[in-house]
Amino acid sequence: MKKKNILEIQEIVQETPTVKLFRFPLKTLKYKPGQYLTLLINENNSVVSRSYSLIPYKNFNEVCIKIVNGKMTSKLNKLKKGAKLKFAGPFGSFSLGSLENDLIFVATGTGIAPLRAMIDEAFKKGMKKEVHLIFGERTEEEIIYRKYFEELEKK
Repeated sequence: MKKKNILEIQEIVQETPTVKLFRFPLKTLKYKPGQYLTLLINENNSVVSRSYSLIPYKNFNEVCIKIVNGKMTSKLNKLKKGAKLKFAGPFGSFSLGSLENDLIFVATGTGIAPLRAMIDEAFKKGMKKEVHLIFGERTEEEIIYRKYFEELEKK
């Protein structure tokens, strides 16, 4: 795999009891909010792959992953800062459309990741209309990006 298809983990944040945020340097990828990448891990002469939405920040990119002890997440859960991951992408055309009308987003669990990226993009582009987010989670302690959305609501 080409060098450009390697991500080096800059930081891992335990966002909720079951969700980790994997962060890597911003310069690694160029993509549109709403797109995703596929992480690849070698296992017993085969490759395990899973796709995750990307979230851009000022100084890094992030993927939001629920650790469920599956083939991929059990391996990701063991990673530390500095670990390197192979990837493919970015892919997808799920992206922010027109800003001429109010926006309504609906998500549960880690499905919030591409929506957060699009909400950030809408405000960066000067969104003047209303933005509504309907988000569900099984317990309050599992609300992903809670502080971020509470601060955004105050603005």
